[in-house]
Amino acid sequence: MGMFDWYEPNPPLDCPVCGKTLSQYWQGEDADCSMFIWRQGQRHPVNQDVPDEMKWSLENAQLPEQFVIYNDCCGEGNFVYAKCRATNGVWTETELVTTKNARQGKQRKSNFKARLQWFKGIKT
Repeated sequence: MGMFDWYEPNPPLDCPVCGKTLSQYWQGEDADCSMFIWRQGQRHPVNQDVPDEMKWSLENAQLPEQFVIYNDCCGEGNFVYAKCRATNGVWTETELVTTKNARQGKQRKSNFKARLQWFKGIKT
């Protein structure tokens, strides 16, 4: 399993497909990937999910200006993604990815089409 960081959006986010409030613990791989726990609105992580003797200085950790977080919902390996932005090192914006703002990016066209169908509530 690869390393990642934990993220707590504030306010909590709802699944764009089923409407369920998602777990407060999102994952992301665009920052330090050191098991830091980031909370929206904070400049530094609020903790690190590792044994005490392995913890790093929280004050030295930084978020990138833009990053993506994800959470699972609706079973069958479906993930909800959110695009985030940090201003002056503070996580300030979180936008759920929906059919209106989804972009194919590096994923295969068939996977992207399946994701759009899932957003519409249609099982593929």
